[in-house]
Amino acid sequence: MPLLCSFGLCSFEEAATMPTVFVTVDTALNRLAAITPADSVLVHAAAGGVGLAAMQVIAAAGATAVTTAGSPAKRALLRNLGSVHVSSSRDTGFVTELTEVGGASVALNTLTSSGMVAGTLAALQWGGSFVEISKRDIWSAARVAQGEQPCCLTNMCVQHVRSFCAPDPKRHV
Repeated sequence: MPLLCSFGLCSFEEAATMPTVFVTVDTALNRLAAITPADSVLVHAAAGGVGLAAMQVIAAAGATAVTTAGSPAKRALLRNLGSVHVSSSRDTGFVTELTEVGGASVALNTLTSSGMVAGTLAALQWGGSFVEISKRDIWSAARVAQGEQPCCLTNMCVQHVRSFCAPDPKRHV
């Protein structure tokens, strides 16, 4: 039985999912987006498993976390965990809030509604990286290119990892 379960912090089933979540986040942020201390990383629904793992990976990289969550209690949790900017994930108000503070250089997206994806793209800094880890309603490179500002789009699925951008020598090793 995992050590965490021994202390009653989680069930065996919950502990069993942790490696998958951290591998997903590590691949998305460290390997695909190649985050650095200069990055501000937008993480939607950050109070969930992927989001909490992302907060730890972002902190380990020295980058800045900007997050969204659905409830006031979840947003308070994210503030307590070090997110410098926390918005609601229930509407697109985060776009105005983030663009007023310079936007995010990387977005780890898990939201699927068209409005939220478009809002996330609008909140990215010019040339930022949009890493999609959802499995439905994934936007194509052509659809993203219809937006107002260019970004590096990476769709990451369990079955495959496919990038739609040329590596930026400043972001990729």
